[in-house]
Amino acid sequence: MNTEQIVFTENKASLDEIYAHLLACNEYYKPHLSKTVDIREYAKKIHSHAVTFEAWSDRRLIGLVVAYLNDTSGRHGYITNVSVVKEFMGRGIAKKLMAMCFDRSKDANFIDIMLEVVRENVEAIHLYQKCGFYPYKIANDHVFMRRGFSP
Repeated sequence: MNTEQIVFTENKASLDEIYAHLLACNEYYKPHLSKTVDIREYAKKIHSHAVTFEAWSDRRLIGLVVAYLNDTSGRHGYITNVSVVKEFMGRGIAKKLMAMCFDRSKDANFIDIMLEVVRENVEAIHLYQKCGFYPYKIANDHVFMRRGFSP
């Protein structure tokens, strides 16, 4: 395992780096990411329209939180991806990336940020709750969660 320092950045990953990261994490999504989206097209959409919060080790993208922070009138953000490659899980990387996302959202005067998770993904739900999210709606097999920001 690489012991090099982890570097955190924002919006530095290329399309190919995002794509490679999503492929590397594919099997850890519930259900697998490739069963719900075309990963190449999803990576293109992320690269073109979203804000990325990134963790790097030895020039490899090892963690990624993706948020859409483009609702400047309603001021509601949406996290579409939280992923960390397996060998770096359990080190607090996702929590650090989420905190970066929250700081950016608050700086942009967003009211809240939301996400959606499959109900069976108990580990992710637990992480999100530790980051201050709470469920506000359950529909079919999905839990919709929200985290507000104090003015």
